[in-house]
Amino acid sequence: MKIFLEPYETEAAIQVGTKRYLMRLDSGDRAYYDRSRMEHDLHANIAACVAEIAVAKHLNQYWGNHWWVTTGHKLYESMADVGYDVEVRRIREPRNPLAIRDKDALNNRTVYAVYVRTPEYTEADIIGSISAKAGWEIGSRPEWDKSNETRVVSLDQLNRLDT
Repeated sequence: MKIFLEPYETEAAIQVGTKRYLMRLDSGDRAYYDRSRMEHDLHANIAACVAEIAVAKHLNQYWGNHWWVTTGHKLYESMADVGYDVEVRRIREPRNPLAIRDKDALNNRTVYAVYVRTPEYTEADIIGSISAKAGWEIGSRPEWDKSNETRVVSLDQLNRLDT
């Protein structure tokens, strides 16, 4: 499902993504991160915000545009990306699998896969969703996950949205 952002939504995504990037400059990476497979954090944060806004818009749910300083992460890390129970994962390529985290399954989240068209950040394709518990059960552990906190699910296993 293709979602187009209004100019003010793109502006919000850029502002919040930039704040997230700046607040995390001094923090290290999670154990499951592999820098060799990643894009620059500023672009990734902005694209993630675009994906979150697109899902919130589709579901007509609240997007909290949240960000916090690194020292406050423990206070807010259990917050959902959208509403109370939705996690949003931006995938960099439309063929990439969806990552499911163990904490998503424990918190009974629904996880959405979203492809963001860059560099304009005005359009996103919501590919589909899956219950994190179901995704964890059917997913496979990726070779890059050293912490055993992630499973990946192919996009054809998602509940697809009408386009």
